[in-house]
Amino acid sequence: VLPLINLSGRAEEEYFADGITEALTARLSQVRALKVTSRTSAMRFKRSDRRLREIAGELGVQAVIEGGVLREGGRVWVSAQLIHAESDRHVWADKFEGSAGDVFALLNQAAERLADEVKVALTTDERRRFGERPRVSPEAQEANLRGRYHAERWTPADYDRAAEWYEEAARLDLTPLAFAVTGTGVPPGGPDARTAREVRLRRADGSPIWVEVVGALARGAEGSRVDGLVEDVTARKAAGEEAERRSAQLRHLNDDLQRFASIAAHELQEPVRMMERHALLLKSDFAGKLGTAGDELVDAVAGSARRLRTMIDDLLAFSRLDARELRRERVAADELLDRALANLAAAVEESGAAIERSPLPVIEADPPLVTQVFQNLLANALKFRGEEPPRIRIAARRNGREWVFSVRDNGLGLDPAEAGAIFSMFTRLHPEIPGSGIGLALCRKIVERHGGRIWAESEPGRGATFSFTLPAPLDSGA
Repeated sequence: VLPLINLSGRAEEEYFADGITEALTARLSQVRALKVTSRTSAMRFKRSDRRLREIAGELGVQAVIEGGVLREGGRVWVSAQLIHAESDRHVWADKFEGSAGDVFALLNQAAERLADEVKVALTTDERRRFGERPRVSPEAQEANLRGRYHAERWTPADYDRAAEWYEEAARLDLTPLAFAVTGTGVPPGGPDARTAREVRLRRADGSPIWVEVVGALARGAEGSRVDGLVEDVTARKAAGEEAERRSAQLRHLNDDLQRFASIAAHELQEPVRMMERHALLLKSDFAGKLGTAGDELVDAVAGSARRLRTMIDDLLAFSRLDARELRRERVAADELLDRALANLAAAVEESGAAIERSPLPVIEADPPLVTQVFQNLLANALKFRGEEPPRIRIAARRNGREWVFSVRDNGLGLDPAEAGAIFSMFTRLHPEIPGSGIGLALCRKIVERHGGRIWAESEPGRGATFSFTLPAPLDSGA
């Protein structure tokens, strides 16, 4: 929230505009879903002629609120507009009018309207607070705003004046101070209201310092009071910002890698398709003319092209998964298993596999993605088989708040030491068997996006059991 303009033109009203800016910032900061920079950080741009994009970049925000305040004849008008800094586009604008003695209710209205406009989901408690209309002593409100004004002027004399005004406000009415501490004039719940805010200040030498201000409004037999504690959290804040910076770098790097994988895969598709097509044409048009060695070479080229095409398709599916929105819906897992088996019908018939299945539960998941998990696990069971026809059993059991699904086979199995590595990209334990090494990595990513986990249990030559979990619907019983 950039400093609101004093529309009265009178210098003696400057404190009032600054106070309303601080109060609106504090009110918006109480909404957990909003990331609001401190008023102290924004106040240095008062009367600045710098471009909004530059200001937003320095504050680390995507949008700013500008506006003005006018107090005349016992009435207050607050205008506000939300601007997207990068595009300089006006997202929302409105005006609010109310009694000078009902400023906090006016700010509640403005904050709630803004939260609704940017599609922020307010909690029940936040919505309740916005609806409150605290009764405020106009004199106490005036004293509180004057105290805030002096507290921001950074001189010993002003600090003394701020303390005097705050003491006067507390003597007249605790509601304005309660608003500053708890975001509302009415203590929520029981007799105590407690909140904490991080604020950016300046030391005497001008260097920045971050402090955590913890405040509590307490009522007792002797009356009401506001208690406070201020702690220097500069080092903690710096560590958090560094962690966020590194996290942002990793996100950007991951996005770049995904874009690269997607573009590279797209660019490779056509050459690979043409390579396979030309190999097949060569075999067809020159049948019997290339000799045994020539036919084998052509077959090798066509087979390599098919494997490369499969890898490209799997790589595309993997790279697109993070960008894909998870669309959960209530669905019978049996239906998803049916789809996976239908997709693999030819492979099941060719291998002579025997499929056993237990009834599966109803889940809340993204149907195509969970179908993909079943299909990949079943395809592996069909592919990595021994001399006997595959026997595959699919089952599920309840374990607390999750369902544990399992796909067990009688195939080649694997070394327990490799059970974790097989879920990494391009890991192949049997190079002689065609595959991309991406299928299990894709399963892991899908399961983890659903809040589950996946693992394998096996011994060489004794088959394998692949298990994964999915959260159970809340209303599905214990």
